[in-house]
Parts: sequence; structure tokens; C-alpha cells
Amino acid sequence: MADRKLHSLEYLRQRIACDPTRGALTWLSRPVSDFPSARIANAWNSRCADKPAFNIRAAHGYLVGSMGGVRYYAHRLIWLFAHGVWPDHIDHFNGDGWDNRLENLRSCSRSENQRNMKMHKRNKSGFNGVRWSHTKWEAQVGGISYGRFDTIEEAAAVRAEKQLLLGYTAHHGQPREVRRDAA
Repeated sequence: MADRKLHSLEYLRQRIACDPTRGALTWLSRPVSDFPSARIANAWNSRCADKPAFNIRAAHGYLVGSMGGVRYYAHRLIWLFAHGVWPDHIDHFNGDGWDNRLENLRSCSRSENQRNMKMHKRNKSGFNGVRWSHTKWEAQVGGISYGRFDTIEEAAAVRAEKQLLLGYTAHHGQPREVRRDAA
């Protein structure tokens, strides 16, 4: 997560306001002790206090920001503020990494998180876990083959059935959406 030591929850709550219903973080006015001088503290507070925090839209699809040389993901901070503990992994139910409403977040294991992933960007068949293999369409889940089929629809149906039996979410393998909002 970060090379430097994470701040305590108490420290963070004194500097950031969290609205878990909206999934939003806002900078609070920060004390002079956070800065090299009172002049810099006053300039930062007049420019940033009461403004959105940790709202940089990173290329990997999450909102991020930093404080004191430590990089934080907004969804992890929102979980921490709501539950008082750092999560191992966070899953966005709807697959939108910019939607940090608490109702859209769940703490999970890495494997649980991977069972709710969007379709991989290099997918060529248009169906998750379906690929062309020699002369037929092959259905796979987790690297295990569930057969080869004459049509892509047959392979996709077998893949969909198996992924539900194995605990994958209904969102798993859905096509990625192209984001056009730059705000």
C-alpha cells in the first residue's frame, strides 16, 4: 500500500471528514504542526480545507491521494472510517472503482475480490473464460477446463453455470465500460 507508515485513525479523523453514504472525503482545516511554517499552513488551509480529498482519478480505476508522503486509496479510507480497521482487500460490488459509497464496498479476500472482476481488457471472445482452442471453443474457470464446444454460446453457457456454482458474482466478467467523464 505505501512505503511509509500509515497514519492512525485518530490522526486521519482530525484531518479528513468522511461521508460514507456518498463515498466522499473532504479535507478539514489542518494544524500548523503539519507544515513547515504557519504561512504554508494558512495557504494550504485557504486553498484545500472543505474541498474534496483523495479524489485523483488514477489510471487503474480508483480514487487516490496522499498525505504526509503516504499514498491512500479513498475506498480503503472510507472503510477505515466506517469500521475502524484497515481491510485486507476491498471489493466494489458494482465494479466501479470510483463509486466509494459504503453500500458498494465490502472487505474480502483476494480470491473473493477476483470473483467480481470485470472482463479482462485482452479478452477476444467477448465472453469471460471462453477462448478459441485449436478447433473448438473452450470454457474455463480458474484455469480449469470444463470442455470444448462447437459454438461460442455453448461454451459461454457452461462457463456462466460453473462460475455461479463456484461463488462468482453476477457482475464477474461483465464488459468494461469506457469512462468519458474527466472530472
